[in-house]
Amino acid sequence: MADPIFEPVTDSDVDGVIALIEGCFSEYDGVYIDLDDLDKDLLTYAADIKAKGGEGYVVRGGDAILGTIAMAPVTEGVFELKRLYVHAGNRGSGLGPALLHHIESRVRACGGHTLELWTDTRFERAHRFY
Repeated sequence: MADPIFEPVTDSDVDGVIALIEGCFSEYDGVYIDLDDLDKDLLTYAADIKAKGGEGYVVRGGDAILGTIAMAPVTEGVFELKRLYVHAGNRGSGLGPALLHHIESRVRACGGHTLELWTDTRFERAHRFY
């Protein structure tokens, strides 16, 4: 993949981000988006990240969102990695590492020294990546 362009996530990206994550979740039995509870932040994703003092980014391919990532502060110098997803057709292209390196540089620019993350126990490919 050519050098990706990281664009700040906006309110108009909601449907594309949800579609990307739904596609990733559909690869696992019993994993689905719960917009009424656990994943309700996606309905106002850009505003939610900003309200937490964080930043979120997307990478586009035409009209589709190919990848997304965000971070938000937890405590002084500690940030949480949020919502790193890459479209299945772009895995192995370098987009995942590029997203991660971008957010690591943004964390450092914000005075961070630690980046924490949480992941579903079933996401074994993601575990290998991290």
